[in-house]
Amino acid sequence: MEYDNSRVWVIDKPNLPKTPPGFHRDLVLRKDFSKLDCYYFAPNGRKFRAGTEVASFLKENIEYKDLSATDFSFSVPKVMMDTVPVAAAKVESSGGSKRKFSSVK
Repeated sequence: MEYDNSRVWVIDKPNLPKTPPGFHRDLVLRKDFSKLDCYYFAPNGRKFRAGTEVASFLKENIEYKDLSATDFSFSVPKVMMDTVPVAAAKVESSGGSKRKFSSVK
């Protein structure tokens, strides 16, 4: 695959923890292409937006006693702005639609 502006490229940080079994990590690209937002989903479908929410969930659910909040990373890849389409780069965020990406397992 060639690095060009035919798609939006992002660079992820190294050494991110692998998503724990049963949980799902989603990355959502903001409408203005400025950055991605990270969300985790528990096996029961509960959505987490921050590490504090994960920590509370793990504390409340003893079946996940082997997991720690440090097993979840809300770090997001950096959007390579030189690959964002010119027309899309001019769109200002209105809190509206987002583009959803699932992380690679």
